[in-house]
Amino acid sequence: SADEAAEMLGVFLAPDGNNHSQLQKMVQKARDAGEKIKISNLDRNSAWTALQTMTMKSLQYPLPALTLSSTECRTIMWNALQRILPKCGINRRIPRSILYGSPSRQGLGVKDLHLLQGIHHITDIVDHTYKKSITGHLIQDSLEHLKLELGINGLIAISHLKSSSSQLRLVNPTYNPKFSLSSSTFIMDLLPS
Repeated sequence: SADEAAEMLGVFLAPDGNNHSQLQKMVQKARDAGEKIKISNLDRNSAWTALQTMTMKSLQYPLPALTLSSTECRTIMWNALQRILPKCGINRRIPRSILYGSPSRQGLGVKDLHLLQGIHHITDIVDHTYKKSITGHLIQDSLEHLKLELGINGLIAISHLKSSSSQLRLVNPTYNPKFSLSSSTFIMDLLPS
């Protein structure tokens, strides 16, 4: 059926686009990695290196193919961090602004999965469209079909809207007044015509 995921290149993808199987796999992977580091004989620095180089990299790999919400990304990270941070000598309840903050600003430099996912998505859209690859043509076609379905003739903005589902939102700033745009970025201006 359309909601059953199959593994492709190490990522569980379902035809209807749900991420349930992959989310469960990532939560389990984070939990297992955290548990292995927690019970290991690693010192604090080695545990931190293991978090950054092994655990985070394995969690980042499927991000370009997924559409995880911010809450789902936090759930994945919590399963790893609650076990690994104490091993590194860091309180597991450390404010996330410090944990995810840049080292140049006194942060610890852990990468936010939700932010990385968005960066991957935008980079892929821009790269494939610029290179005029088959995927780029499919992206342009999909955007054109979306504009037709929505009945809009303007730019499509990516904006973070206050809503229950915190996926990237495609909206027309002049068409639907019930959505308020805050800090919108128009990617259509970045893409070649």
